[in-house]
Amino acid sequence: MQREQAAKPLQTEPVLFFSALALTLFTCIPIVMFQDRALEVLVNIRKFFTGPLGWSFLLFGVGAVGFLLWLVFGPYKDVRLGGKDKRPEFGNISWIAMLFCCGIGTGLIYWAFIEPVYYLQSPPFGLEAGTNAAREWAAAYGIYHWGFVPWAIMCVFGVPIAYSYYNRKTKRLSIGATFEGQWQSFSGPVSGCISRPGISSCRNSHADKPSN
Repeated sequence: MQREQAAKPLQTEPVLFFSALALTLFTCIPIVMFQDRALEVLVNIRKFFTGPLGWSFLLFGVGAVGFLLWLVFGPYKDVRLGGKDKRPEFGNISWIAMLFCCGIGTGLIYWAFIEPVYYLQSPPFGLEAGTNAAREWAAAYGIYHWGFVPWAIMCVFGVPIAYSYYNRKTKRLSIGATFEGQWQSFSGPVSGCISRPGISSCRNSHADKPSN
């Protein structure tokens, strides 16, 4: 079944793709043309979301952990991906190893080595760079990104995508496919509202960090 699904041609969501492309061009072109002004604007935007709205990130992370605990111990604890008679292709240890190596390996290549240095040079909460307090936060602040919370946040979106693909037999591995069927009329708008900010945040994640 997995090989048959993998052999199907790749399908895209035109509304999401072209709207995200337009949003990317709309924001990236001014950033390239007016770099100094764009840096100032992006820094202010980041300060707003990580300052006055910083509590929302913590709340969402805690809510994601609570949601997964509810899935594990709640009424859906016996639901099996692929159907009730389906058995895993790999054992538990193999699955844990693959997930761990995939997630941690990607993070190590992308951000893990730079993160403590970045917090040492640009510590949070208005601390002075290079001080003992900055060193303490540089060592501790990244734990939020490497503990249970980030895995829980990824699972909030990964579980419905996996369920729709393996149990409902949808044809696409996307958040939009999870709304097909009963909520078809909401599929495009809802998936767009979820996906476009994610695409934009990934695109601009380092735009407000000046190079040394």
